[in-house]
Amino acid sequence: EEVGASLIVMATHGRSGIGRLALGSTAEGVLRRAHCPVLTVGPAARTDLAGPVLAPVSFEASSEAALTTAGAFADALATRVVALHVVEPIVFPV
Repeated sequence: EEVGASLIVMATHGRSGIGRLALGSTAEGVLRRAHCPVLTVGPAARTDLAGPVLAPVSFEASSEAALTTAGAFADALATRVVALHVVEPIVFPV
């Protein structure tokens, strides 16, 4: 906020389970508190970005900002945006 950043890009260790509980997650803390979009990059991430840009949406108010940000990335990469909404199937016990 102090520097007027419009995007935060940060690495993440990709810890899970006990490791995450013991050491915490700096990336998660930043994600929850940042006033701008946050892009986390995992340890196995590729750097040869070619697209398309995948934008998962939940149809909540934040989805519009996610799509706008995804669109900006897609424009910069000269590629397209693919919006994705996932619905888990309802399983009824027999």
